Amino acid sequence: LREQLAIAIQDEVQQSLNRFLEADSLEMLRRTQILESLEYRLYPEYLQKAAELLGPDDAAYQIILAKSQYFTAVNQRIEGLVQKEQDLSFLKEAKKLLLQAQLELPLAAYIEYELGLIERNLNHPGNALRHFKEAARFSPTWALPQEAIGSLMLQRSRQASAESLTAQLEEIEAVVGVAIENDPTYFGNYLVQGQAQEELGHWLEAELSYRDALMRILLSSRPFDALGYLYLKMGDFDLANEMFYEADLRRGL
Repeated sequence: LREQLAIAIQDEVQQSLNRFLEADSLEMLRRTQILESLEYRLYPEYLQKAAELLGPDDAAYQIILAKSQYFTAVNQRIEGLVQKEQDLSFLKEAKKLLLQAQLELPLAAYIEYELGLIERNLNHPGNALRHFKEAARFSPTWALPQEAIGSLMLQRSRQASAESLTAQLEEIEAVVGVAIENDPTYFGNYLVQGQAQEELGHWLEAELSYRDALMRILLSSRPFDALGYLYLKMGDFDLANEMFYEADLRRGL
């Protein structure tokens, strides 16, 4: 009975993690709205309770506690960034929790990905890229690490010389193009693809990429913002204002 109860308690958390590993767009939105999601903030407690029910002699005990540490770290990172705390110590605490969890789950792509996000927030792009590449190595078809790699490459390209810029942007297009082939349902890689195309001056291609992203996640402001700024460049101010209006609606403004 205790084992059945422990499995039932874990089920919702595991389903959430599975959706995340499938790059489910609605699950991604849940993570950005974590302050409104009491359930998400309770996931670490759910897992700790499941571990208690099984007891330390159970083979799954340490693994469940490691997942609890992971979700605690996710909550710490997102809550801290949403609240815009100036002291970034919460990120360092989250990183410690992830490194502890990694001792039990050394091949977990989602832990490597979260470490990458923390390093990116700490403004350590080299470390972030290393973690994202490890996440992609552990889970080659998972769309999120590829998006993160493409985004970091895009940031680096903005400091590139004119001679190498085009080659770098075309490489980014190729990287996210493979990611889109692996998972055509995730919106994020279309946004990165569109940004690379926009910076190459291929505005019509960028518009199509942004609209591909929009069709995959109508509830997010990000594709609308991208289209709005693109239309400003193109001189279509009415259409730009429409896109910004739609983006603000999704931000609740």
